[in-house]
Amino acid sequence: MIIDDAKVGIDPANDSLFEMGRKADLSSAEMAAAAVAVGMSVAGVAMVILAVLDPEPTSKLGLLIASGAVLALTGGLSAMQILARTKPPTIKVTGHGFEVAWA
Repeated sequence: MIIDDAKVGIDPANDSLFEMGRKADLSSAEMAAAAVAVGMSVAGVAMVILAVLDPEPTSKLGLLIASGAVLALTGGLSAMQILARTKPPTIKVTGHGFEVAWA
């Protein structure tokens, strides 16, 4: 759920992530940094999934899962920090999912 509380004209139904970043006046460096952080998070999630689905027994399964979780968490938090610039978001876990709000 994305709410345009800054009134910059962001419409997730019709805009791509790049268009929303441009409307929010993000610089090219901020968009690149956010893309790298999101990519890091996706790589971490993929690492955890592949470690669990690997049919061969491995002695390093815990290490792979922990490393993937660290990548996923730090990538996601870095992306939020970059996109929030200086004010960190408020994150709540509800029955409907995650709610991220910048107050």
